[in-house]
Amino acid sequence: LSTCLTCGAGLFASGTGATSCVKCAAGTFWTGVGANSSGLCAACAAGTFSTGGSSLCAECTTGSYATGTGLNSSGSCAACVAGSFSTGGASVCTLCQPGWYGTGSGTSACLMCSAGTYGSIGGATTCAKCTAGTYWTGSGASSSVSCLLCAAGSFATAGASSCMGCSAGTYGSIGGDAAVELSCIARTLHEDDKIAIKDCAGHHLHKPAIADIVSALPSKRVKVRKRVKVPPQKKLISE
Repeated sequence: LSTCLTCGAGLFASGTGATSCVKCAAGTFWTGVGANSSGLCAACAAGTFSTGGSSLCAECTTGSYATGTGLNSSGSCAACVAGSFSTGGASVCTLCQPGWYGTGSGTSACLMCSAGTYGSIGGATTCAKCTAGTYWTGSGASSSVSCLLCAAGSFATAGASSCMGCSAGTYGSIGGDAAVELSCIARTLHEDDKIAIKDCAGHHLHKPAIADIVSALPSKRVKVRKRVKVPPQKKLISE
């Protein structure tokens, strides 16, 4: 050879008369060329790793992390636990913020709590439901305070995104009723021999059955005169 060759990135030659270059050790890297010492090979930062002779360190994949430095394989990266996430090259996992949750390990993002639920703590793996009698239409709620009381005349089961109106013949007298509709009692009022249907406490009207109306009618005694049959008179024959 008329000239010596320069060692490439990730390689070095520490002595004179070298016939080949040596790889930087696994867990280290070197981006330049012409390195003359292993001391130029730098340790990979936390969240990254390398095999031998690397010019760059590779990142731990999304959903995983590595806290140490100088890691030499992807197996050194650990999965984030449920309720946390990471992007590529993370040294730590980030907890899901309130209003969000993560169900499994090794995720790259958290999920937002859906309508009718909320997440009050960070790092949650599930969202809590709004209690029966309350609702929430939005998503990402971070407190039970977001759950609103159902208005009078409506009700909701746990985890509801809206309240349902009481059906005909039922009512809810106060706000925040749970999953129960109270049945109106058929009420009738006797006025001048007429049946008037009375509203149930200002709520849904319950129409009583015909039998109920009939039974509510006042009973009256009617005097019936007995017809007496008069036998026909015999015709007198004069002699």
